[in-house]
Amino acid sequence: MNLSDWFKDVGSQVSERVRSPLYSVFILSWITTNWKAFYVTVFENSKTLGASKLAYIENTLYPIDSCLTYCKLIVVPAIFTGLFIWWFPQLVFKAFKVTEKFSQERRVEKMAILGQSVVKGERYMELRKKYDEQIKGYIDLINDEKTNQEKLHQIILEKEKLELKIKELENNAESNRLALERTKSELSVTNTVLETANKKLAKFNYKPEDVFDDVWLSTYRIPGGSDGREFFRIFNGNKYVVADSAFAPSWRDAFLLENFNYDVEAGIIKFTKCDLTHLKRPSFDVELRKIKDDYWEGVENGDTTLTLAKVIKGSIQKI
Repeated sequence: MNLSDWFKDVGSQVSERVRSPLYSVFILSWITTNWKAFYVTVFENSKTLGASKLAYIENTLYPIDSCLTYCKLIVVPAIFTGLFIWWFPQLVFKAFKVTEKFSQERRVEKMAILGQSVVKGERYMELRKKYDEQIKGYIDLINDEKTNQEKLHQIILEKEKLELKIKELENNAESNRLALERTKSELSVTNTVLETANKKLAKFNYKPEDVFDDVWLSTYRIPGGSDGREFFRIFNGNKYVVADSAFAPSWRDAFLLENFNYDVEAGIIKFTKCDLTHLKRPSFDVELRKIKDDYWEGVENGDTTLTLAKVIKGSIQKI
């Protein structure tokens, strides 16, 4: 331990002793009892005293052979210290008791003057018990309130968790909805492509009897000539047979259909009728446009206007 640490240790010990009530009271008692020595040491000088301060204190104030010296230095300060530490608190306590007793008697007297009853003995204990029960009830209410606040806080946390879960589900639902819409859009595009492909494929697969099934009425107008009409059927895939009535007992062969082409997307049919009975005019080029499922309009050989209308649906008599 170096000198600096030693001084610090001694200083802390001295500070602790000075702050102690015993030491501090003894020091004050000693200064009070020996104030002359303190005065001479601090304020007087040797010229005034006629001797040195130490000699004056030893010979005049504290002669060594005097019993009074030991009393002034030790006994009297110790007595004052004991009285202040032990007796003075008891005196304060007794003064407090007297003061409280006087205050209580004053309150009792005041209540008696005001005509109020003085609560004593068992009645006081009963009221005190009720008061304690009320206080306990208040404390229980406070504890219950704290418990309820904790439960409310827990409920709020659960609510926030549920709101987050609902938000997550809503986001998932929105994502699923968007995915469904994309799927529907893709499916629609696929259906459109498929329908277009089917139409393109269908124009190569259609046969005359698939389009002109059962009995149809053909009405034509020849430029510079007269109008005419005839009923026809498609038989055996490419045989165009005619009759004067839709319910003719027999159908006569008239034409063979060749180069049959049905453009489903455009709704246009082109074919060539090869005349089997009039060799002077063996063939007719026909182009028709679909107006609706059972009605077509077009031209024959570029000048004769032509309409086709379906008149009978379902099976008819065999040829």
